Amino acid sequence: MKFAQLNFNRCSAAHDLMEKLVEEEGIDFVLGCEPNLGKGRKEICDDNCDSFLGIRGKQAVMECFQGKGFVGIELKTMIIISCYYSPNGTMEAYEEMLDAMTERIRGSRKEVLVGGDLNAKTPVFGLLASNRRGIMLEGWMATNRLVAINRGPVPTFSTSRGNSVIDVTMGTEAIAREVGFWKVEVEREMLSDHRAIIFEVGGSIASMEKGKVTRQRWRFTKGAMERFCEEIPDMFSGAEMRTAERLMGEITKKCEAHFGSQKAQ
Repeated sequence: MKFAQLNFNRCSAAHDLMEKLVEEEGIDFVLGCEPNLGKGRKEICDDNCDSFLGIRGKQAVMECFQGKGFVGIELKTMIIISCYYSPNGTMEAYEEMLDAMTERIRGSRKEVLVGGDLNAKTPVFGLLASNRRGIMLEGWMATNRLVAINRGPVPTFSTSRGNSVIDVTMGTEAIAREVGFWKVEVEREMLSDHRAIIFEVGGSIASMEKGKVTRQRWRFTKGAMERFCEEIPDMFSGAEMRTAERLMGEITKKCEAHFGSQKAQ
């Protein structure tokens, strides 16, 4: 699944350029902030039309939801949220928005992807300094088991007054592992002081959203099982320092090595 992310700065022409990007890159979802009001309201947007989600692919949407400053959709295996918070807003309202998103995230066991412009500064996304929103965002990410997906120090916001990384992408660890690429479109004109971001989520998550789930069939023999059992203590040595997903990955690799596999759709 391919994603595009942009703060449109309320520019109508930026939407036209985004549709060109969508066509050229085969984008499935657009995560937008500060859209042109007329065009933004044609998408799935929040009450103030500060953020929106554009669905361009054929993935099945189970539910849509919104709150003040954010909007989201629920797919088969994941939740996608687009969010925006103004630099002129209060810290109290900012915390309320984060808490409202937490309620949606914690109410589901699905993987989570969040993208937007929160006007927060934190080294987590490549900046050298933090502001109050950035510090609060770091705590919010830890609470919801989210990690940064941004890659590299390339600014996502660029004006004559300076550059910064305020457009952020984050997700659960399972999502982050499946991100094949994440890049800032430095050379692409979007008629906004923000730059477009494109990234891709692949692997099993994308396959399940397309209805293609790959299962493993093992070939068990007595000798292979004995060798596998001998290696179990080593596999679980230091297990408390690893995530469940990493442990499962290591176990799967051992099964493939000892039992072989036949993939079945």
